[in-house]
Amino acid sequence: MIWGGISHQGKTELVTVQNRLNAARNCQEIILPIVVPYKQNGNADVFQQDNARCHTAGHTQHVLAENNINALDGLRDHQICRQ
Repeated sequence: MIWGGISHQGKTELVTVQNRLNAARNCQEIILPIVVPYKQNGNADVFQQDNARCHTAGHTQHVLAENNINALDGLRDHQICRQ
């Protein structure tokens, strides 16, 4: 899987994720080293991710809250189809 983030101010580096991504790896490999510094540099006010379990897990939510990352819930499949 390839992970990347975009905003009006720019983009993050791309991350290649090997194997399944769980909440701990999501925080260690994406949230802490990439999302947090990206937000601290003033590049994004809100973070949005999909509803994958590693994104909605309590551990991920805790790490986001600890780092003052405002996160929107991801769109459900039926919401995407209506757009």
